[in-house]
This record gives sequence, structure tokens and C-alpha cells, in this order.
Amino acid sequence: MSSVNLRFINVSFSYNTTSEIIVSGLTITISEGWTGIVGPNGAGKTTIAKLATGLLVPTKGEISGLNKSSAFYCTQGLELPPENSDDFLYSLDNRSGELMSLLGIQNDWISRWETLSYGERKRFQIGVSLWLEPEILALDEPTNHLDLSTKELIHKALKTYNGTGIIISHDRELLDSLCTSTLFVRPESTVLRPGGLSTGLKQEILEIKSKAHEHEIAIKEYKRIKRSLLSHKQKENKKQNLLSKKNTVRNDHDAKAKIDLARLTGKDKIGSRKVKLLQNKTDSLKTDAESKYFKRIKTDGFTYTGEKYKGDRLVFIPSTKISMGENRCIDLPELNILPGDRIGITGNNGTGKSTLLNYIKSIIKIPEEKIIFINQEISGEEWYTIDKKIKMLNGKEKGELLSVVHRLGSEPERVLNSLIPSPGEIRKMILGLGLLKTPYLIMMDEPTNHMDMPSVQCLEDAISEFEGAVIIISHDRRFIKRLVDTEWNLEEADRVTKLKVKFNVK
Repeated sequence: MSSVNLRFINVSFSYNTTSEIIVSGLTITISEGWTGIVGPNGAGKTTIAKLATGLLVPTKGEISGLNKSSAFYCTQGLELPPENSDDFLYSLDNRSGELMSLLGIQNDWISRWETLSYGERKRFQIGVSLWLEPEILALDEPTNHLDLSTKELIHKALKTYNGTGIIISHDRELLDSLCTSTLFVRPESTVLRPGGLSTGLKQEILEIKSKAHEHEIAIKEYKRIKRSLLSHKQKENKKQNLLSKKNTVRNDHDAKAKIDLARLTGKDKIGSRKVKLLQNKTDSLKTDAESKYFKRIKTDGFTYTGEKYKGDRLVFIPSTKISMGENRCIDLPELNILPGDRIGITGNNGTGKSTLLNYIKSIIKIPEEKIIFINQEISGEEWYTIDKKIKMLNGKEKGELLSVVHRLGSEPERVLNSLIPSPGEIRKMILGLGLLKTPYLIMMDEPTNHMDMPSVQCLEDAISEFEGAVIIISHDRRFIKRLVDTEWNLEEADRVTKLKVKFNVK
């Protein structure tokens, strides 16, 4: 496998159906190794990946180093098996054998594709793409919706790739451990920085601080010169009044002669020239200050308005078994959930995490409006119910709701005007509606799955400030470690899932 230097030279792109420019004047070099692409939804991440693999052609500019026949793009969707699946399974070469072993792929997967889990399909897709050994490989959210064990398998397999790789992801651990550079895609700028996500974010913060300092200095200089300009204007106005014959006595010929002499020698214009020079300098400094103006790249977080339940505990869970059907169950020990608890529910897919979360909700006796409960997947019918609630809000309540959505990185008006908003935006609406009721408890099933990186970071900040209890299902280890104190880990053996409690997770 050979690697290439992929060069974007002043590349712009817009779809024929719209005048909106998705990518504008992009000049970067993507070199050997993995490059992460991060940024808010709609900023152009997928468009850049498709340009890099030849699925899209630049509207302007050019891309050098691209050989379309040796470029491969892995979509998020997995409805059908990828091309070359049969060749991969039955080639019987060393590379296919290595990948099948690394990813736990079985020979009959292609014949029973409809019965495979999302994680199994994703492992198969990654296996095929790595076996093809393309010079350029782009992956769109390769670990989204996957449990920890599947993420680890994919991570190990991706480390074996030696070409020029591109990963669109909000999986922070994957980006930090795999990527040698990270492309930060923002609506106002696109910047390629060396290192993984964390290194790039630190550099971004330093750059923001530097721009803020430059902006502050420029503003101070602008204000200083502006004060000097105003002072000179006042002096010049006084002088012009003195040099006006309108202010002289009718027969005061000496005064009029002095005014004529000043005009003749040009002394009356010296002050005017100084004022004009200062005006030009003031205008120049203002333009310079405005050019250094910066917008905060991170969307400001917001404070969750909640409160602790006044009782001793939110719920007592006796030692019990919860059925999951097909002779499978969750074996629970005796548990208490206290008013200020922060609990993370973890485990591989299929161990019953969502079943447990729904069971807890069913036995809690606090009023329903005091609970924010967000499922992993939200149907169109559920959105219709949510939309009706939004339309019934008064002006003040709607303003607060829109503030939540805005601070989580979405445009409120666009979300409200959507027929069916994206899954991530619907979650933000549900959060906002729940916060209006000053809840005791937040329960969320995989809240980061449908959110971009800025939204995830804002959500972390928000939940960390919430005063009530929190129960979260998540495969995002950093999300869990920052927000919870206690971890309930589910492990299945012989069709029985056991719950193990880990304290002091942070």
C-alpha cells in the first residue's frame, strides 16, 4: 500500500441545487497517517471527505494527489453489504485472514446480512475497506452507536492501515489515539492542526487568547487616536470661528487683515490637514481592530435549572430479576438512587442497558414532569407530540427553550421551522422543555450519539452544573468519567446479565 499527500488548493464547493457555498477557499495538505475531521453538524465535514475521495468534484480550485481508483469512502449507512464483500471473504489471502481475525468476522455474515447487528455490519465494512488497501480511506463516524468492545476491535484494525486516512468522528479517544493531525471545520474558518483532538483544542484555545489580546490592543489604540481626533476637531472648530470675518467688528480692519494673512500663508489649513490625517488614521485603526475581531468558537454552555428531590431517596430498587425475553434476564442487587446521585450505565450492546433505564423510570414515584427522559431513538410520532407542546408555550417559555437550543449549537428558528428536525436537535428540544419544569432527575440513553463535538462539550458543561440526579447510558468513556460518580456496569454470562457497581469513577 502506498500513501499520498493529498493537497486541496483553494478548493470551494457548492451543490447545483443551492447557492450556499459548503466549502470555501480550502487550502490544506493531508499527509500519511490518520487525519481527524471535527466540527458542528452542517459545517461541511462530510463534503470534505467526499471531495478527498473523488465522490464530489470541486466547484473551484483543485485537489492534487487524488487517484479516484485508489480512494474509498465508508458511509455511516449500512443497509446493504459493501462492494467487494465476496472477494474479501473468499480471497483466502493473509490480509483478509488477519482482518477477519482482528474484527471477529465470520464467513457466513454476508449470507445473513439482515440478521447482523449494527456493530457487526460496521466491523465487516471496515474490514472490507482495509483489505482493499486504498491510498486514501475516509471513514464517516466509524464508531458511532458502537459499544466499547466493538470500538476496541475497530481501533486495533485501523492501526494497521498505512495509507492516507480521514476520520469524521466525535469519538475523542479514537481521535486522540489514532490521529496525527486534526482538521477543525467551523462555519467561519477551517484550520488543520498537528496532533489529535485534545492537542488541537489546546492550540485553538491559545490562538483564541492571542487573537483576543491583539484585538484588545488594537481597540485601545483606536480609542486613543479617536480621543486625539476629537480634541483636534474641537480646537480646529474654535480656530475656524476665530478666522471667520463674521465674528469681527464691521470696521475692525486690523482683525480682518490678520485673517486675510492667515488665509494667504495657509496657516488656516494646517489644523484642517492634521484633523484629516487623524481621521484617516482613526479609520485605518478601526478597520484593523475589526479585522482582529474574533468570535468564540465554542458555543457557550448553559446552566441546567434543576433541584434536588427533598426526600431521602428517589427510588429503592429491591433485589430482583428483569426479564429481557428469550430466557434472558438482568439480575439486580438491592440498589438506592439518592437525590444527588450521578450514575452511568455501561456495558456491551445487548446486555440490557435500555431495559434497565426504562425499568427504573417505571418504578419511580416522583411526578413525571419532574423527570427529563430521552430515549436513544425518537420517532416522528414522538416529535409530533413534542412539537405540539412547544406550540402551547407562552412567550417567556418559548424564549427560554430557544435559548437552550441556541446554546447547544443549533439555530432555533431553523429547528422550529423544520418538518422533522435531526435526532440531535430533537434531543435539545426535549431537554429545553424539561428544564422549564425544574426537574429532579435527568435520564438519557446515549445522548451523544446524534450530537456534534461542540454540542457534546456544551452538554457536558451543562449536566455538570445540574443540581438534581443524573442517570446516563453511554459508550463515551470521557463523557461518563466527567459526569458520573458511580458506574453500573452490565456484563452478560449464560443469558444472565449481572450488575456491578463501581464507585468514585472520576
